[in-house]
Amino acid sequence: MNTSTIIQKLWNDCNVLRDDGMSYGDYVEQLTYLLFLKMADERSRPPDRQPNPIPANYAWPTLTAKDGDELFDHYRHLLEKLGAEKGMLGLIFGKAQNKFQDPACGTGGFLFLAHNSIVARHPNLTKDEKRRLDKMERLADPNIISQTDGADIESLH
Repeated sequence: MNTSTIIQKLWNDCNVLRDDGMSYGDYVEQLTYLLFLKMADERSRPPDRQPNPIPANYAWPTLTAKDGDELFDHYRHLLEKLGAEKGMLGLIFGKAQNKFQDPACGTGGFLFLAHNSIVARHPNLTKDEKRRLDKMERLADPNIISQTDGADIESLH
């Protein structure tokens, strides 16, 4: 893989993150952590064979061996553990946060606000697009009800 291919792949990943609503600063931060982990792994292999400063439980191969929720949980845990390490790792990862998350902590509020934002910004949605959005928002209804002490859910829509 040549340099331009790597750069193009990285920008493609950045576009996906941006399109998913992540800010430039957030995705650059996350990619920096990932590149650090990848480079530490690369430098531990021939011809360099340098000691990998990342503990084996959190090294690059542990990320590539997982996907989905397992990868999400492992990455979050990895950032926490590396941030608690002494020395350079603690300095690098000390304020690391997994930005790939629901900022409303699963209450449904984020989904509800995202729905309203999409509808406001795109007034010409097709009936099918509106139906799919409404269906997604309805997934949050039980959590919204429980977080609002049983408020009338229809008044929220």
